[in-house]
Amino acid sequence: MGPRDAVTLPKLEQAQKDFQSQREKYQRIRDDLSVKVKLLEENKVRFQFFLSLPFAHVPLMLQLSILLTI
Repeated sequence: MGPRDAVTLPKLEQAQKDFQSQREKYQRIRDDLSVKVKLLEENKVRFQFFLSLPFAHVPLMLQLSILLTI
């Protein structure tokens, strides 16, 4: 790294703040995404379970909601 003088030191500090801010934003988005993926996987398992049932044993409202989501 170059010399740390009165001009470069504030720029370095600002760059470090910007980096930390972007890192925190990335981590929040990553955490949110992992929660969403987990929920999608849980819903997929439930949906596959309902599809494996004979349709006659599934209540009518549930049949309609399944058909509407396809």
